[in-house]
Amino acid sequence: DEADAPIEGIVVRCRSESSGREMSFGPSDRDGRIVIRRANDLRSGLGDATTCALAAEIHDGDGDPTTVSLAPPPAEPVVVRVPSCAAFDIHCFGPDGEPWLPAPRDDALIFLRPVEPGARWHGRSAVSLGSTGTLRLWPVRCGAKLSLSWIVLRESEQIAHAPEEPGDSLRVEFRMPASAAWLTGRVLNEDRSPRSGRYYVELESGTASTASLV
Repeated sequence: DEADAPIEGIVVRCRSESSGREMSFGPSDRDGRIVIRRANDLRSGLGDATTCALAAEIHDGDGDPTTVSLAPPPAEPVVVRVPSCAAFDIHCFGPDGEPWLPAPRDDALIFLRPVEPGARWHGRSAVSLGSTGTLRLWPVRCGAKLSLSWIVLRESEQIAHAPEEPGDSLRVEFRMPASAAWLTGRVLNEDRSPRSGRYYVELESGTASTASLV
């Protein structure tokens, strides 16, 4: 970080300015290290680039890039600085007020996007909710404003403002209303025995339709 302390869990993006190609590596270990064991593959993966810019992947703004040579690769460790970061602690609740526990293999996603129109997005556009109905979104640039929405709940968008103090976190809650309607069903074989697997189920209501993988 800015105080020369190692940071665990950081992903580093490698970008070639000449080819525009990118590759990501990580996350970093407890000593802040990421080892790229086949550096020659990195050069070919970036379109035979002779240099690349390394930067920490941060939601709503990567860290300052460090340019390194790939021909030959650097013999000494490359230092990548991570800007001051905060976190969002995201909690989702069902209509009964209890934590929403996604079923195994459910795609319970939280969508992320920048608030400002036309802003260039840095970081993932969707992250998966944990099995306990919670998610810690980190690292987020201090002071960043993000739009967060829950795939399970329509019109759930929230604008979240990341803390200004490095290391702080902001709690964000999504709550399904108690009046939410539930549709349950079973997938059966022709002999009425249960059928296992994953299937797309399409629902239609008037002129609207939606398909879900279940």
